[in-house]
Amino acid sequence: MNKIIQPSLLKGTVQIPPSKSAVHRALVCASFADRETLVRGAGDSDDIRATAGGLSVLGAKILRDGNDLIVTPVDRSGSDVPGTADDMFSMPRQQEFDCGESGTTLRFIFPLIGIEGSPVTIKVRGRLSERPNGDLIRELTRNGMAIDQYGCKFDVLGKIRAGQFRLPGNVSSQFISGLLMALPMIDGESTITIEGELSSSGYVGMTLDVMRAFGIEVGKTENGYVITHAASYISPGTYDIEGDCSSAAFWIAANALGADIVIKGLNPESGQPDAAASELISRIRKGGSVIDIDQTPDLLPILAVTAASAEGETHFVNASRLRMKESDRIDTVMAMINALGGHAEAESDKLTVYGNSGPLPGGTVDSHGDHRIAMSAAVSACCSSGPVIVKNAGAVAKSYPSFWKDLEALGATVSDQM
Repeated sequence: MNKIIQPSLLKGTVQIPPSKSAVHRALVCASFADRETLVRGAGDSDDIRATAGGLSVLGAKILRDGNDLIVTPVDRSGSDVPGTADDMFSMPRQQEFDCGESGTTLRFIFPLIGIEGSPVTIKVRGRLSERPNGDLIRELTRNGMAIDQYGCKFDVLGKIRAGQFRLPGNVSSQFISGLLMALPMIDGESTITIEGELSSSGYVGMTLDVMRAFGIEVGKTENGYVITHAASYISPGTYDIEGDCSSAAFWIAANALGADIVIKGLNPESGQPDAAASELISRIRKGGSVIDIDQTPDLLPILAVTAASAEGETHFVNASRLRMKESDRIDTVMAMINALGGHAEAESDKLTVYGNSGPLPGGTVDSHGDHRIAMSAAVSACCSSGPVIVKNAGAVAKSYPSFWKDLEALGATVSDQM
């Protein structure tokens, strides 16, 4: 599906979707809690469906009730669940599930399978089979598990043992988060040692915050964490999901480009790394910036669109990890800016965007199946002099299924291209 977005003045109010990062973590903790949990305001997306499916394979029961998810934890499948719930997330216990393109789901589910150790086959899609997992697999294998990859499938089995885990800090914070959530369920004491600086450290902070809300405290060491055994997570009964700062960044950028949008649903005290979007966009609009993207990699596409219509050069540095996202985001963001009539150049770990000091001409952008490329290109139309065509526009379902509906509600003229 392709979308054509005409140059449009965006104005109105938008309700931000729930934080996908928070939902993933809440579902994991709730699935190993002592009783049922209502995850309130969880919303829906392809990635969340993947995590719900994986946890269902492990024995949790996850039911949808409107915008909420009701989680009956592992080994409590006989608990009563309100009869009004739609059981679209519930499935019989099975030994295979489809992870889709969700890297978060895959990195979280690997160690969770090791709690019981029963064999599970995980199917993946898109570039997920190529994304880096070797460091995590090595440490899990060294501590009792077996994980074999066959193209787009992973065969996983074996119980994880408490022990020492050493992981690089500059590959994926999801390795650390997945272990942090699984290891309290393992008998004995474990340590996680992080080698080098931790990229995307704010997401590990989010993990620790959600674990704390479910009654689990993790000890901090000089270069990592120490985790002791707990009987289970302790459900708070209801866990509320805050708005997603990564999704809000598209509308914050639109405002910087001339829109008049009231953004609702954000927590002003949020610990989400992408809460930095406003400050970074403000810096870019002042012209001539160096933006270290290491802690906020998901913001690169929309920050680049902002930079393309600003003054001066914006240099996005420490970006090498973005080459292994849903697309090679250094090259696909460069291609997006150039396709829209701007000027961007890429290096191995850097992207430079040369500001146009005004509207871009517009053009045709291939999203390469990357949700953040699709949404960033669409937002560029609010200050383009010509229409923007987004190819493979359905990619937004990965994180923000209602994006096109919200864009039209704000006044954009959007049509399908056959």
